[in-house]
Amino acid sequence: MKRMIMMATLLAMLVGTASVAVAAELTATGSWYIAGIWSDGESFNDRTAESDFDVFQRLRTSFDFTANENLKGVLQIEIGTSQWGSGFAALGADQRNIEIKSAYINWVWPNTDVSITAGVLPLALPKGKAGNAVLDADVAALVVSAPLTDNVSLLAGWARPYSHLNDSDDYNTSLDILFGAVPLSFDGVSATPYFAYMYSGDKTGKSAGAAAFNNMMITNSTKFDVSGQNDVTAWWGGLTFSMTMFDPITVDASFVYGSADPSVSEGTRSGWLADLAVAYTGLDYVTPELFFTYSTGEDGNASKDADSERLPTISGDYAFGTTFFSSKGMTSDNGLQNDAANMGYWALGLNLKDISFLEGLKHTITVMYAQGTNDKDFASDAQGYTTNALCVYGRTLTEEDSLWELSLVNTYKIYPELTATLGLGYIAANFDEDVWEKDGLNNYEPEDSARLVLGIEYKF
Repeated sequence: MKRMIMMATLLAMLVGTASVAVAAELTATGSWYIAGIWSDGESFNDRTAESDFDVFQRLRTSFDFTANENLKGVLQIEIGTSQWGSGFAALGADQRNIEIKSAYINWVWPNTDVSITAGVLPLALPKGKAGNAVLDADVAALVVSAPLTDNVSLLAGWARPYSHLNDSDDYNTSLDILFGAVPLSFDGVSATPYFAYMYSGDKTGKSAGAAAFNNMMITNSTKFDVSGQNDVTAWWGGLTFSMTMFDPITVDASFVYGSADPSVSEGTRSGWLADLAVAYTGLDYVTPELFFTYSTGEDGNASKDADSERLPTISGDYAFGTTFFSSKGMTSDNGLQNDAANMGYWALGLNLKDISFLEGLKHTITVMYAQGTNDKDFASDAQGYTTNALCVYGRTLTEEDSLWELSLVNTYKIYPELTATLGLGYIAANFDEDVWEKDGLNNYEPEDSARLVLGIEYKF
């Protein structure tokens, strides 16, 4: 009898577990992208070895486990980005580079409109037209949001991008970010002011895992130890703005100021970034858009102090254009730049978006001029840092450096879920040879850069 009772109990547990398992509705979405890239001169000199042709692929799949309209879990996995014939995509490697990109729970508190999200999730500070340069990445975080009125909402959260315990060196340290935003939405106008505060514990940057710390505190001098022997506090204040009340003319703008300060007498970093984009949406066959962006650069005291005048960043995603600052319109990866190196420039450009004369076929043309705002002495006084994120030839722009970018991105809908992309990009660069004569760069022959991308993307 006891055995029968135990069997019945076990069967009831299994049936109950199965009932729970099927209670959540499972849906899958994804973006699977494969692209061949022909490129030339992406280092902007004739001395650096480059690959003329490569194929990359990146497969992202997201699974939503939805219990009801108030509760769901999300798991996103990624295969890639993989270069064919290399690493995990080499012969016999069997594409083993599967990673968990995000995994989080989202729920609404009962009988309220308060939404809570916790786990490893895609987190971005409010984005302007070109994104957010400070923070836009997957990170472990807790986010709470709620409407206050029909026009005003509140969002607040905490993120921990880095934590480390070292018994041998007897320290326990972490990197923490507190942030808040107030989305405002009215007829024809919306704006979101936001604020973020970061604190790093002692020796946070000592480990290679503290990339966010090092991105913020790259300054002008070795006087500040970027390996992270000292804790750092940082803060950012910003605003995004969008106006459609004069439709078909739309206006988008954003501004952010940030300051990072280590617990030493030298090595602060503070600066700002602003942009403006005006578009005309009244035409059926094209949307012209004029854009401008400006970020502060290093002053003329690069060799005299350890302070930096560039905007500190954590892990952002910000770009105008499709090639130099980013290649989103041509591949699914970042462009030639990185946030730690590229601050200190202004750019003016024109997008002719969504040009269409045939069903399913669209074109976007971009013409952009960019010039640096970093003092020309920044490169020559960089104390040899021409190969890291402090000051990089072909990436960092001084006041003597400029470039023209011209790109054409064509997309064709083979099926509603399958899109082919053909991207063409050309950069006519003028990196001043006298400015970059340090470290043998005067022996380089500057050259322009060109890229052709042929890609296919399956979205479901």
